[in-house]
Amino acid sequence: EREWVDAFLKESDKRRRENCKLATDFFDKHHIPYLPPKGTVFIWVDFSPLLNGKITKKASIGLYWKFLDRAKLVIPEASTSLFRSDEPQYFRFIFGMRRDVLEVILLRLEKLFADF
Repeated sequence: EREWVDAFLKESDKRRRENCKLATDFFDKHHIPYLPPKGTVFIWVDFSPLLNGKITKKASIGLYWKFLDRAKLVIPEASTSLFRSDEPQYFRFIFGMRRDVLEVILLRLEKLFADF
């Protein structure tokens, strides 16, 4: 049983690191800043380049709805009551999922970025 757990944890960590690299490479390619993750399955992404200089909670919520309406993605913004951040340009991007699903999400984001 211990061997199975060790193998599972090793594979899980490998997949997490690969997905993290895929996501951070994507944001680097599109010049979208982020806070490097530290052993987590999410990235705090700074979507201020998409806020047209309006770094307000209202603009951030508007961007959240663009993600949802146009790309069918739920990417929570940091100023929600859930996270209570004073920096509304940050959004919690989760990359801890199957790689094929993450690739679809990144394609949807790329199409949405073309509108900005």
